[in-house]
Amino acid sequence: MVRYSPMFALINKDSYGSVNRGNKFGINGAKKITKKSEMHIAAFVSDHNLSYNLMNHFVQLLPKLYPDSEVARNIKCKRTKCSALVNNMNLPIEAAQSTYV
Repeated sequence: MVRYSPMFALINKDSYGSVNRGNKFGINGAKKITKKSEMHIAAFVSDHNLSYNLMNHFVQLLPKLYPDSEVARNIKCKRTKCSALVNNMNLPIEAAQSTYV
């Protein structure tokens, strides 16, 4: 049985519109992908019950792991932003009630 997180279901609704995932996704596309990536990271931290203090070091690690990635360089999601994202995500009732798929 696969673990299901209601936060990931909310993020995957693509509330930022369509994103061109080609090699050249433009300035607005890069910002959208960066925001979505920050939301995924925050949902991952919350879903796996990790400490928010981990984010202070994890964000600094990403550009070192992926030096050619513009998204990895642009992620600015440390402890306070991560906790704000988790606390301010509005989950639909049906997504919050279903824990497993």
